[in-house]
Amino acid sequence: MITIQIASIPDREEMLRKTVESLRPQCDRIWVGLNNYTKAPDFLKEGEYKFFDNSTGDAVKFYNAENLEGWVLTCDDDLIYPEDYVEYMRWKTYEYQCPVSLHGKDYPRPVIAFNKILKNYRCLDEVKKDVFIDVPGTGVLCYHTDLIKVAYADFKRPNMADLWFAKLSKEQGLNLVCAAHEKGYLKYQHPTETIWDAYKQDNFVEQTKLLKSFL
Repeated sequence: MITIQIASIPDREEMLRKTVESLRPQCDRIWVGLNNYTKAPDFLKEGEYKFFDNSTGDAVKFYNAENLEGWVLTCDDDLIYPEDYVEYMRWKTYEYQCPVSLHGKDYPRPVIAFNKILKNYRCLDEVKKDVFIDVPGTGVLCYHTDLIKVAYADFKRPNMADLWFAKLSKEQGLNLVCAAHEKGYLKYQHPTETIWDAYKQDNFVEQTKLLKSFL
């Protein structure tokens, strides 16, 4: 079973359409957490979505994760994914026997702050070879439920899904890998605001606290 889970907000409905169109042929099931939507987009079928009030933010990508089986890919509503994306991510996850992303960060030891990064491997830029990372990007993440146990309740604060997933992986003794890819492999749809922009205003205080708790 291949399940794709996405979180979305109303401002990105047209972006979401392109995201879903790029992924639907590659999976058995696609599911979208609709944060603050009042009406489901017409391109989603019954059973492919659930309404949320956005109180958990991007964590809805992991809604019902404890009941999923098989391959799970969490995706973002501002990306368009290539036609071989799911196959490539499954192959890399099988190869390393751990969760794999196309985006990740490494941090110095000791950790200074969430935004004080040692190395940043971006999903939109070239990553020349597979590398082990500290924190994965959950918008381009693949895992198998036989490898890691994930529950929606594990994501205790909103819009910090990358860090909560990294913490889970660390606690379960798993590596995290950023897989090699070319620049332009993913297409970016340029939203007006991102989670990074929103939390930058608070100087990443909560993110830094969480990061230091497991690295």
